[in-house]
Amino acid sequence: MATALQNAIDQALASVRTLAAETVTYARGPYKNTSIIAVRGSSKIEVADADGASTTARGVDWLFKTSDLKLPKPRNTAELEVVQPQQGDRITTASGEIYEVQGVAGDRHARNSDPGGTHTRVHSRRVTQ
Repeated sequence: MATALQNAIDQALASVRTLAAETVTYARGPYKNTSIIAVRGSSKIEVADADGASTTARGVDWLFKTSDLKLPKPRNTAELEVVQPQQGDRITTASGEIYEVQGVAGDRHARNSDPGGTHTRVHSRRVTQ
């Protein structure tokens, strides 16, 4: 049963999707899903090297409904299943920019964005100019 907090989070995320979302193509190897509606964001993480020097790492984040990430089943490509993001997956924008899913400065590549796990945040870096 959804809590009042989860309902409020869901409503807020729905508003963000309405105002700031874009359609992107999510791909894993040869498999693509062209119906992902995602909100683009960014991550800024400061990392210290062994000598104590600080470096800032930036990445592009994507926020989408967890249930929207569907790719073909391995042995039955006609049937789709909900999958978890994996490092190396690719996200392509409508303008042709390509981003590769990967962790930023030691952070995991993906995580739930809300307590109920209804939305996923994926870290990526741009791999095309």
